[in-house]
Amino acid sequence: MIKVQTLSLRGLCIATLLVFAACSGAPSTEGDTPTGPSQPSTTAPRANPQGQGQGVSHERNLQLVSDAVNKARRSLELRLFEDAQREAAFALELDNGNEEARRILNQCNEVLGDKVARAINQEGDAVLRNRIAAERERALVRNELQLGNANFDLGAFGRAIENYEKALAYLNFSQHFPPNDPLRKEAEERLDSATKAKAEADKAQGRSLQAASQADLDREARDLAAAKATMVERYLQDANVKFQSGDYKEAVDRVQQALLQDPTNPTALALRDLADRARHETSLELHRERWKQDWITTFNELQQSNLPQTDVVKFDPARWAEVSQRAPATYTQPSELDTPEVKQIQKKLDETVLEHNFSSATVDAWAHYYSSVTSVTFFVMDDVKAMAPESTTLNDFKLPRMSVTQALKVIQSQTGVAWRIKNGMVQLVSPANAIGTLYLSRHRVADLVLGVKGHPGPELKLASPGDDSPLFPEDTTDPVPSVVDDGRLRELIQSTVAEGKWENNPFSLNYQAGVLLIRADAETHEKVARLLNDLRRHVGIQVDVEARFLKVEDNFLEDVGIDLRGLGNQASQGQAGQGLGARPNVGFDDFGPKQQQNAATPGTVGTGTEPGVFFDNGRDGDVMGRVENLYDQTLGGHNGSLTNNGGLALQYAYLGDTEYEIILRAVAKQERSEQIDAPRLLIYNNTRASMSFLRSIAYIRDFDVEIAQAAAVANPIIGTVHDGVALDVRPVVDADLRFITLELRPTLMTLSLPIPTFTTTLGVGQPISIQLPNVTLQRVRTTVTMPDGGTMMLGGMKLVEKQVLTSGVPVLKDLPGLSFLFSRKGSSTLNRKILILIRAKIILMEEQEPTNISLPDGTVLTSSR
Repeated sequence: MIKVQTLSLRGLCIATLLVFAACSGAPSTEGDTPTGPSQPSTTAPRANPQGQGQGVSHERNLQLVSDAVNKARRSLELRLFEDAQREAAFALELDNGNEEARRILNQCNEVLGDKVARAINQEGDAVLRNRIAAERERALVRNELQLGNANFDLGAFGRAIENYEKALAYLNFSQHFPPNDPLRKEAEERLDSATKAKAEADKAQGRSLQAASQADLDREARDLAAAKATMVERYLQDANVKFQSGDYKEAVDRVQQALLQDPTNPTALALRDLADRARHETSLELHRERWKQDWITTFNELQQSNLPQTDVVKFDPARWAEVSQRAPATYTQPSELDTPEVKQIQKKLDETVLEHNFSSATVDAWAHYYSSVTSVTFFVMDDVKAMAPESTTLNDFKLPRMSVTQALKVIQSQTGVAWRIKNGMVQLVSPANAIGTLYLSRHRVADLVLGVKGHPGPELKLASPGDDSPLFPEDTTDPVPSVVDDGRLRELIQSTVAEGKWENNPFSLNYQAGVLLIRADAETHEKVARLLNDLRRHVGIQVDVEARFLKVEDNFLEDVGIDLRGLGNQASQGQAGQGLGARPNVGFDDFGPKQQQNAATPGTVGTGTEPGVFFDNGRDGDVMGRVENLYDQTLGGHNGSLTNNGGLALQYAYLGDTEYEIILRAVAKQERSEQIDAPRLLIYNNTRASMSFLRSIAYIRDFDVEIAQAAAVANPIIGTVHDGVALDVRPVVDADLRFITLELRPTLMTLSLPIPTFTTTLGVGQPISIQLPNVTLQRVRTTVTMPDGGTMMLGGMKLVEKQVLTSGVPVLKDLPGLSFLFSRKGSSTLNRKILILIRAKIILMEEQEPTNISLPDGTVLTSSR
């Protein structure tokens, strides 16, 4: 009995655990079933708590729930309440919404209520809750593993990995699973298997997709080829229709479209040539083409007239298409004067290519060998036979594959045995007798020896009396040759080409009007031509020079002061007050009595006799006072800086028993200016050139006095002063065309306007005025070396001028509050900076020449550099 009771109690505890496990599950999405206060909730987790079960798992859960409900119903009929309670709790755990299972469980709880309470009290609430939570989490893990296995079997490896990862998450974040729990190992193994299976499936899917994509590409390529062939055929048919109707231009266009689809189509190529010739033979098409070219030319001219050119060099494509077809002036080449027999022998020597190996061969032996391989007669002359045998013998002589002509030149350099073609054979002679047929040839060298005249710039200065030198001096120096003069060129050729053969020999060299007349053999003519071509590398070089004259000014001026002065009877300027109007010849006489002053010769500012404050005390006298805060020199205005003109001028007069007049002047000025003069000049290499932008201004420099009948007549003398910039440059480009040496003479001349005047008298007659120009001249004379395309600062001048003036009444000007009424303060600051920058760039015509030129007939020429 005890054993049976123990088993019953254990069964009761297990049933109780299942009940609490069902009650502690997640609430159903369909709604929670309310329970009484003494009865715990019997809601159980849904059959698929994660919502990811598939059809097979759902059907299996339904079957389990149906079996559990049937067993619970039979146990309840047999009054086996504990068994019915277990089966109903299991059914609710799988399906929380099963109403029949909930009803059976509630009936069993009512019958077994006291036993359950006792079991809970005996085992402890904490142990039961912990056990219920552990069983619930273990059920969740097993459920995820089952779902993962089902997805794995179905091939849904991604979903299986998610299920396994959820199971591991429950295991990792739960405190009810030990580290060595079998479920953890099973979940990790299943996750690893699913990951590997997914990787293999992805690879297989990638291979399948790649194969399908390649098949699609192949199919598209076949379709494209078929479509291209169909399109080419349609274009050719259209071209045939256009050609038969006489529309040759459209026929060419159709054939051209077909060639765009298939450039190697032989039929399209042949039809294009036929249609193109037919089009050119049609006069109407030629007239239309001329009209089209005229139309394009007209609009190009209109565009060029509206847009100024900024490039240094600009080619006209239409004109250059014709110019590029010109051939240089040529003369008969020496090789063209050879007889057919000599040409044939030279051709055999050039075309016979072989290896040249001689262990030890005398001159007769290797001459016989070359005669046999070229079928040309080699004859050893007596002067060679007279030479030492060891010098003409080839020992261990090996050369790679090359022509016989090249090998004979190598042998000549080693043995001294020269050769020449004469009388239908190759003659082996000494170097002194190696002169072959002499030819007279002409070489044009005018571009090398003729000089380019320089053009110096103006000499900017202020002309003094008696100086009548011209503004633009003449260049009396001889033009500098482009490369060398004719004498130096002759010396250069005689010293570097065929040295020792020009004197007392048949070779001759003469220069006439830019042409070299040379009589020599063919080899010498070739060497002279190469030398002249090398010298022409530095012909036609031009340099683009751009100067920047940068002038920056930053000026500031401030002048503030109050004067008590100017009171009096100013009838012409309004009645300011009686002042001294009733007292003629009476005034402030600190500079002398008023009657002693002459209106024709006014004194300096501040020497007037009018007061600033006036008080009439009747017969006891007058009280007058004046405060004049004046400067002994002008504030500002130096070197073209700001002046204190303008600003605020306020004059206030008070009329009463005491009359006074106050004059307030306040002015503040600030100026910042930048001025850039940028002359630009294109100059021929090693030639002086200049550019000037000048303004000529006439002024009265002096007077000639003529006396006639006791009268003096002033006849003005007119002078001219210039204002502007001038650039005088002489560039020299170095041999590797990387650097430029510039001899620079930039000049900046600035005239201050208006021109100040000086008034004087001739003793009799009216006063006359002479103008005294004030000119600022900045000039640089230097020689610099700079890189091609670089910019260099030649020099600069910085002027800083500060002026602070203070005027006031002693003691009063230092009192706080009153200092403003009895003082005047002024300050002026002048900051000026002038910089001269130079940029130079080498201009080569072959670099500016367009590579692609379109001819009027549509042909595109490509020039190689």
